[in-house]
Amino acid sequence: MKAQLVFPQIKQLNIHCEAIENLKEFANKEDTISCATLSTEPLIWGGMVTKRLYLDMVADYRPDICEMDDQCLLR
Repeated sequence: MKAQLVFPQIKQLNIHCEAIENLKEFANKEDTISCATLSTEPLIWGGMVTKRLYLDMVADYRPDICEMDDQCLLR
């Protein structure tokens, strides 16, 4: 998994990070979700977002790249 390649780079920051494969399962258990992707389909949907969840979405340079759906912005 590509996400695991980042862990050695941030180890000295003493931040807990975990690469997961089923985001929907973990979204309601976490405080923060950080995402950088080249996906053209949303990975996070508004229905997954709770009031306490912080989303850190990295925008891309292409308009067809999509980390989250429009409902996430409305929440």
